[in-house]
Amino acid sequence: MKNTYYIGIDGGGTKTNFILFDSDKNSIASVLMPTIHPAQTSFKEAVSVLTDAKEKLLENINDSDYILKVNKS
Repeated sequence: MKNTYYIGIDGGGTKTNFILFDSDKNSIASVLMPTIHPAQTSFKEAVSVLTDAKEKLLENINDSDYILKVNKS
């Protein structure tokens, strides 16, 4: 059975916090990145931040076969 992981995103005006959780709601890892607020960054920059954060969080998953879901607050 595949394990499910979730990425929670809390975007603010000065920074964006990304947290990786397992299916039991245990925090696995987090990464603090620059803001992705649309008034303060371009779409291209926001996509870059989102991609970089996802890659950094995925380094903490030891499974080779998993499901990843993303939520924002």
